[in-house]
Amino acid sequence: MQLGDEQSYADKDKLPSDFVVFKNAEANKAWFMFDGEIVVLGSNIHDINGRDMTTTIDNKMFDSTESVSVKSNLENKDNNSALRWLTIEDNDNAKRNVGYVFFDNNKVNILQESRTGKYSDVRNVTTGAADKTVTKDYVTLTYQHAGNANSSYAYSIVPNKDATQLAQYMSEDAVTILKNTSDVAAVRQNKLGIEGYVFFTDKGKVNDIKTSSQMIMMRSGNSFSIQDPTNKQDTVSFVINGRFSIAEGDATATIQGSKTIVTVNTKGKHGVSQYVTLKAAPKQSNYISGSTVSTANLKAPKNNKTNTGRTGGINNTTDNVSPVPLANSTADHASKDKQTLPKTGDDIDQSGTILGLALTSIIVLLGFGKRKED
Repeated sequence: MQLGDEQSYADKDKLPSDFVVFKNAEANKAWFMFDGEIVVLGSNIHDINGRDMTTTIDNKMFDSTESVSVKSNLENKDNNSALRWLTIEDNDNAKRNVGYVFFDNNKVNILQESRTGKYSDVRNVTTGAADKTVTKDYVTLTYQHAGNANSSYAYSIVPNKDATQLAQYMSEDAVTILKNTSDVAAVRQNKLGIEGYVFFTDKGKVNDIKTSSQMIMMRSGNSFSIQDPTNKQDTVSFVINGRFSIAEGDATATIQGSKTIVTVNTKGKHGVSQYVTLKAAPKQSNYISGSTVSTANLKAPKNNKTNTGRTGGINNTTDNVSPVPLANSTADHASKDKQTLPKTGDDIDQSGTILGLALTSIIVLLGFGKRKED
């Protein structure tokens, strides 16, 4: 989520001069929900007007009859120590226990108090139970952010854990924060082998992935679940180190040197996850504008006398043509002669007119391109 301006502020120039609007603070927020925890990252938190801000980590409500304890690593320690973990424990109902693990040195404010009020105090309702006075106990955890600085945070919420159970969980080193910047929030769940990335801009980079679009990505190896959070992009794309092709999914892969550009179709998907799996691309010997064509797989038309040497005689697909017998020495010579391949900025695959041009050039070089004299 990106916190930004409300529509009224964005359209302030269209509003009457006496209509007062205020610019919001700005921030990036991401939640990664795994099997045993929710990892929460915030970044680029600032306010151009210098107003201080508060992030509420949690605000838990209990009946006044419940016995609640707050425990942390700061017990019996001075306040200068960093808060690493905290639990809120309901001594009457263990299912309501919650643990928190903190990955930075931000100060966490802890408030335990009782609050009394009426629903009608906050809602425009005065009938039924709205005017009934209610008292509840609360434990509230917050961060404070200075308005004149840029800040961030990172923590996990771990349900159903008391202090002892949380200590065991932390010993397993379940979560690694990979990155938390204005461009990207990224985490790894080490036990599951799953990584989650939220790219807030088109400049995000994590490990072997570099994005060209705003997107949300969950990843296990070379299997991806990808979403367009804007619901406005026809495609989203990213670059991955290595040479890959698409094994599954509505996407295309374009190889450029030692990297692959993966473009995923998100048009009309309404933010629904798109599943894409990559597989290692076969080794190729000849390169055309970032894509590859292997001389071992090239095919020529069945009728060499009439069609060889003319792109119009080559089918758009290679299903209906017979293979050309290539000697290894000849193929090696073709792969070294860069002038035999056309130069183009278009993406190339093993079908289409441009492949025809490449095929024609190689066939001519091998002596199959000689046409019958009229």
